[in-house]
Amino acid sequence: MKFSRYLGRELRKKIFVIDTAKAKQNQVSAEHIKGILARVGITIPEKVFNEMKDEIEGNFNALVWSKGNHIIIKPYADLSAVIYTLNELCKHNMLLDIYICDNFRYSDLIELFKQKNIHISNKIRLRLHTLDAHFLGNLREYQIQALERWKANGSRGVISLPTGTGKTIIGAAAISELNIPTVIIGYTLEQLRQWENLLRQHLGGQYVFGYLYGRSKTLGDIVLATYQSAFRNFMLLKDYPFLIVDEVHHLPAEKFRFIATNALAPFRLGLSATPFRDDGMHTFLFEIMGGLVYYKDPEELKDYLAHYESKTIKISLTEEERIRYLALLKEIREASKGRTLGKLLQDARKKDPSAIYALKISTEIREFVGLVRKKQDLCKLILQEELERGSKVIIFTQYVDHARRLSELLNVDYITGKTSRKEREKRLEKFRQAKSAGIILTTIGDEGLDIPDVNVGIIVSGTSSKRQYVQRLGRVIRKNGDKRAILYELIAKGTFEEYQAKKRKRVSLDEMFYFGD
Repeated sequence: MKFSRYLGRELRKKIFVIDTAKAKQNQVSAEHIKGILARVGITIPEKVFNEMKDEIEGNFNALVWSKGNHIIIKPYADLSAVIYTLNELCKHNMLLDIYICDNFRYSDLIELFKQKNIHISNKIRLRLHTLDAHFLGNLREYQIQALERWKANGSRGVISLPTGTGKTIIGAAAISELNIPTVIIGYTLEQLRQWENLLRQHLGGQYVFGYLYGRSKTLGDIVLATYQSAFRNFMLLKDYPFLIVDEVHHLPAEKFRFIATNALAPFRLGLSATPFRDDGMHTFLFEIMGGLVYYKDPEELKDYLAHYESKTIKISLTEEERIRYLALLKEIREASKGRTLGKLLQDARKKDPSAIYALKISTEIREFVGLVRKKQDLCKLILQEELERGSKVIIFTQYVDHARRLSELLNVDYITGKTSRKEREKRLEKFRQAKSAGIILTTIGDEGLDIPDVNVGIIVSGTSSKRQYVQRLGRVIRKNGDKRAILYELIAKGTFEEYQAKKRKRVSLDEMFYFGD
């Protein structure tokens, strides 16, 4: 047949599918196909007929459309000029003669066809109405540079700046540059509220906010969504042309990467103080967001940040604590049987008793070392001295139980992931209003909370993650008058904490050589 393709047999019947590309090549009109099918009692619905007619009689080389998580390309003429790149970006289904690729490749495909002068029939419809939004703020020199680098990269890419240097305001300026419907993904609800407040202040014009978090599910010109809600409702967001992802280093997580890979958005902006990941997945992050286009570390922006000092204080275990530490260490070694942490996790998922026990002891030893007696005493002393100087102090700990115990010891409020939203805001507001105060935060405080005037941090316990360390440092180096900033790190001497501290201060090859000039 000149306009169909044989697929095979089913229940002793031959199955054919109309192949509009074949019909186009053989100069068979849509009306002719309609007439042939009518003679055997098959009626083509008007909508289907019109689409078929457009495909057969249209002057284009390929048809492009989106179906669920993928973009489909159907060749109608010779695509040899782009076939090599097309095979790199897509998978070729030889049976149906179509190319299938992830939605995030949309921008690459359109640019490819444009460069090679390939005419396509694009059935993908994005929300491309123009917003009435104009930027009301002023950008610093480095913010202007970051925005210009992003624009020069086709309005795609990741911008990395230290905490407190105004990444969000760059996002507001980017929205006004494109003036198209935008989705902003934030890690926490508090973060999204900060975005909304800043946009209302620095982005003038008539536009409507949409909200996708908690029980809210409304769309608008600018949609604010948490990672979780964006993941659950990505079909509502896939046709927004501009995607902004805050704390973008979270995006490669198995669940969250679904958001960016399935969004069609040709324009993308990722923001993070710490884009590099210990697992190396930042390479994937840069691929789906458009590369790392701008990076500055705290030293390069020292004129815009508080002058800061980082102090590592090593404390000794008591004899009793040392005996317990060594006993726990011995238990871990015996239970782990030489296995790596990755292997232990793998075996624990298979219900291996020794692996489960080794991980339990691992948690126990971390909690034990994280709050030994001298750490508590030193933390109390540092806090007292800093409060006398009029400082605002955050005490960072890794564990909820530690936060509670330190709160009782130091007589200051604490916030953990289990603190209710109402109580969290109450305690934060009390801290913000105080001229000098302390507050204890678990990992929830590493990002997403708005605490602008802190100048002292005390790390009681942490991890080997460089990202966590940089985020905690970022909490105290925001410029706040002439206040000096200082980050104390309390480490138990002769324990794994010394190794962790060394590990997070090593610079990886990726970070050393990724940047051009």
